[in-house]
Amino acid sequence: TDKSIALINYLTGKVTSKKVLPFELKALSASPDGKQIAGGTWSGELVLIDVQTLSHKVVLRDTGAQILTVRFSPDGKKIAYGTFEIKSKRGLVKMYDIDRQRKDDRQFAGHKAGVYDVEFSPDGKLLASAGSDKRLQMWVLENPGDLPIVMDNNNGFIWDIAFAKGSDYLIAAC
Repeated sequence: TDKSIALINYLTGKVTSKKVLPFELKALSASPDGKQIAGGTWSGELVLIDVQTLSHKVVLRDTGAQILTVRFSPDGKKIAYGTFEIKSKRGLVKMYDIDRQRKDDRQFAGHKAGVYDVEFSPDGKLLASAGSDKRLQMWVLENPGDLPIVMDNNNGFIWDIAFAKGSDYLIAAC
């Protein structure tokens, strides 16, 4: 809540760099190469942060949405982010294309509340989302027009999801 980001040596506990940002980050994801951090804010900014300099750039402003989660794709070329859309009171999964420096045209719908987590499968072929509507959804990225696979037999909010290493299993914390 102090709007800062810090790099800490996990072996010594020493803070190596710290910077105060003009916003609070509510979600973080490190790029596969470790050179960037993606962050999301409750006021709808998607931010890229350079790890070495801690300089930041707001790459998009999604007005009318809170960004609740962000995740780099395994190849580091895209960022998926989950939102809570304030007016419609639903959740969406959206994509940002890093190479093209713009929001991807695809939106992944189906959540009736905020999206708490998004995950790419390790092979980058699947995208899954979990939300406060007790729904777990998964898309085959090669067929973005297809409806998602919906797993709505959960008895509570889904806080976190993860794919197993071989992309064979999707694990959910409910």
